[in-house]
Amino acid sequence: MPNPSMLELAAVLVAAQAKSTPLSTEALIASLRAIHHSLVALGQAELPLPNQGQAPLPRPPKLRTRITCLECGQWFRMLSSKHLKRHGLTPRNYKLRHGLPLSKGLSAPTLAAKRRRMAKQLGLGRELAAWREARNGTWMKGGAVQTKAN
Repeated sequence: MPNPSMLELAAVLVAAQAKSTPLSTEALIASLRAIHHSLVALGQAELPLPNQGQAPLPRPPKLRTRITCLECGQWFRMLSSKHLKRHGLTPRNYKLRHGLPLSKGLSAPTLAAKRRRMAKQLGLGRELAAWREARNGTWMKGGAVQTKAN
């Protein structure tokens, strides 16, 4: 007795083929038998695990100048809130949906590095460090007060 799930799958495949290509009754039956036989053979075969005993597949090069929107596949230097609104998402919801850390930026690594260099050149952050020193060297870290001695 044929496996009903395999037979149903074969019927769906033949129906899709028949929509695009006119087939005679004999051709439909032959196609259904051939596809069902192939599906059953595939279901019984032991498929090797990917890369078992082979060299690892080459990874695509890291693109440091752009990032991909995981919703639509477009490339950007930075995923803006305006673009994410087209998908009905906020940056936070986008990160949660795709399992990205909330601390991860949505800009290309080269753009982030360029902004970091510019901020250091402009002295951004020095005022914050001076303010922390003015508070007797104490600051909050992880919800606990830290001192220079810690």
